[in-house]
This record gives sequence, C-alpha cells and structure tokens, in this order.
Amino acid sequence: MSYHQSRSDSPVRIEVVPYGSELYWRTIDIRRDVLRKPLGLDFTAEDLHDDPVNHHFIALIAPQAVGALVLVPEARGWAKIRQVAVLPEFQQKGIGSALMGAAHEYALRAGFNTIHLHARIPAVQFYRRLGYYERGGIFTEIGIPHQDMWIPLKPLEG
Repeated sequence: MSYHQSRSDSPVRIEVVPYGSELYWRTIDIRRDVLRKPLGLDFTAEDLHDDPVNHHFIALIAPQAVGALVLVPEARGWAKIRQVAVLPEFQQKGIGSALMGAAHEYALRAGFNTIHLHARIPAVQFYRRLGYYERGGIFTEIGIPHQDMWIPLKPLEG
C-alpha cells in the first residue's frame, strides 16, 4: 500500500512494507542509525521479536529511504506507534508528519480506534501538533525520558 504526502509538490512516498523484504531491512537501518546508534545501542533479537506481526512504514524520496515507523497492533482497538525515525538531513521537511498521517489512515482502515506512543521528550511538541494528548507522567525508557501520548482516530471529514 502506498501513500503520498498531502502536498502535491512533495516527492515523498510512504509505503507499508512486508516483514523480511529489502525495504523492511532498510527501515531497520534507518531506525538503528537515527534512534539507536546515538545512544550507543543496537537492536537485539528480543527488540525485533514481534516485527513479523507489526506493520512497517517507510518514507521514500526515490530512490532513497529517508524515514520509517512501526505500527504495533494491541488489544481493544488500540495500536502503538514505535520508532518514528527520519534521517537527519531530511528532518523538518514534513516527512515525519507524512509517516504519521499514513500510519493513522492505515490504522483507521484496519479497525483501530486509538493510537498511543512513547515520545522522546524533544519530540513531544511534534506529536502535540498532530493532535496527541499526554497521558501520565514522564518515565525513562532505553535510558532517556519519554512521555506516553495518545490520539483517538476518526474518519477524515470531507
């Protein structure tokens, strides 16, 4: 499934990629480079254990993969977004918003009614701008502060 960024002049294409495919491994590289390496971490087998049942999104500016995120199905109509990552040289260009929009649309079509995520503190404002609400206090995950955030999904009007 392919999505295009809302701006008609944007070269960004968002795709849902199959687990184990070449594009899936490119999402792993992006997630590792942007989110793990700066913390001195890498993925373990346990970190990737549930990847076969998750939904993997990639942002492409042909032919380069520039961003990724993971959508995790949960119980009672909830889904979780994990590991939103955009290569540094492509940040602040709407790619993260395009990834999130595609994930929201996909989740809604798949029957989910709520999404939540654990936002790194510097990203909280980004998620607020997308309509997310904070839930609970700040907590530590992978050694850094995070905020749990959520958003109810609803069909787009129009």
